[in-house]
Amino acid sequence: MFDNIIGQKNTIRTLKTEIRDSTLPRAMLFCGPPFAGKLSTALETARILTCDRKSADWTCDCQSCLRNRILLHPNLLLLGYRDFSVEVAASAQVYQKTESISGKYLFIRSVRKLLKRFDPVLYNDDNTNLKKVRSSFQEIEEFLDAITVKTDVSPGISGKSLNKIITLCQKISGTAKTKNIPIDHIRKAVYWAHISTSGTNKIIIIENADRMLDSSRNSLLKILEEPPGNIYIILLTSRKGAIIKTILSRLRPYHFTARTKEETHEILRKIFKEEPGELLSLRDYFLSWEKCNPTALRHLARKYIEHILADDSDELDIKEEMAELFESGAVKTALVSFAEELTCIFQQVLHKASFEQVGFNHVEKWAHMLTTAIQEYELYNLNPTNVIESLYYKMKALL
Repeated sequence: MFDNIIGQKNTIRTLKTEIRDSTLPRAMLFCGPPFAGKLSTALETARILTCDRKSADWTCDCQSCLRNRILLHPNLLLLGYRDFSVEVAASAQVYQKTESISGKYLFIRSVRKLLKRFDPVLYNDDNTNLKKVRSSFQEIEEFLDAITVKTDVSPGISGKSLNKIITLCQKISGTAKTKNIPIDHIRKAVYWAHISTSGTNKIIIIENADRMLDSSRNSLLKILEEPPGNIYIILLTSRKGAIIKTILSRLRPYHFTARTKEETHEILRKIFKEEPGELLSLRDYFLSWEKCNPTALRHLARKYIEHILADDSDELDIKEEMAELFESGAVKTALVSFAEELTCIFQQVLHKASFEQVGFNHVEKWAHMLTTAIQEYELYNLNPTNVIESLYYKMKALL
């Protein structure tokens, strides 16, 4: 069990014990930083809980495990927005470069992680956005079906076909009008949970669960209070503090820590077939796919805080420097990545590893300002450089 998870030994040990002792709770919270393996662990938990042979060995070839490996199991429901564009592109490169079974499954799973968010269970047949991309779904599935049925990966994989799939995935991802989890999806998931499936387990995974609106939270509470006997619900978040207490009280938390440099390098070598070089994290790896220098981004975030703390510094040149890090048109991605770097600095401050003159109260208020700025940016489609500048002066005004 969990042989595909690198790192997180304590959490994996706990999950293994609870599964073997039949003490795994029906409602769980996987919380920890981005790229810590929360979704991979949740998907592996789903495979184990639905294994036909109950052994849940990594090499199990029962029909349930086979379907789970390609994310086609009917008893798995995935909710929550995430942009998979870079992951799909990176996985396609591995698939094309290695011509291996592992590369094939890496690519299939990266695509289906996206497609599962558009499961017919969650949408009405007359949904306007889905109608626009229905042909894209069909074309992608035809390609995935063709490579799934083969026992090996034939040489000469068409780069043109892979690029087409990447483009189609970007098109599908673009149909998501909100990054929040709408109440309609929660209601449909709750209804799906109550449909009988002859006693077999069903798993609902909600990624970025902190993005639920009040109405969605209230709807989810109903099933958390009285979950059907065969339902397991796993919420994932990088911001545990944003989950309301009434939901937290009904979840058993499992804490994921940031992967070590050694674990990160093992993942890059084993899974993505890359020599890590100076990369310190998986986030650095995916940032490099977006034409961003992670070292320069960290330097820029630190400079941003230094400017805020400086008494005689009220000039902000950081937005111009950020634009230089990214290719033209990628400034929106820059804002989210920059916000993540600021969050890392806040965590360092709390551990007394950086900017000792900054107190806990400042960090708490700054973190709230940052979260609000990103939410408003995503909700109202604000100019990202204006968001950076406005946040700067608000943070400085607190000093």
